[in-house]
Amino acid sequence: MPRSFLCDFPGCDYQCIYISALTLHKRIHTGEKPYVCDFPGCDYQAAHSGNLTRHKTTHTGEKPYVCDFPGCDYQAAHSGDLTVHKRTHTGEKPFECDFPGCDYRSAQSSHLNRHKRTHIL
Repeated sequence: MPRSFLCDFPGCDYQCIYISALTLHKRIHTGEKPYVCDFPGCDYQAAHSGNLTRHKTTHTGEKPYVCDFPGCDYQAAHSGDLTVHKRTHTGEKPFECDFPGCDYRSAQSSHLNRHKRTHIL
């Protein structure tokens, strides 16, 4: 049976099997952000190194994710943006409304969330 590491913050029932995951989780409670952007004049800080890496592309303009559909020259700084873009080619709409009788589907979760608010009115 795997070891379980438990968060010791009051009222938190988070548990995981890796101590490193617990260390990252605890930053939610402490607000610790040890990863600091080193670009002049930027005060961005992050709790996770991946967030800092993603942030730095705003300074460098780097767009390493390239659309591979023929004739398309789209490039993105983040893989998730390329994934959403590719849906314009495929027509894929993986996000669907679960409201009874509604058949709305969208390519982006944010569009579905905006749509769901129409059911609340």
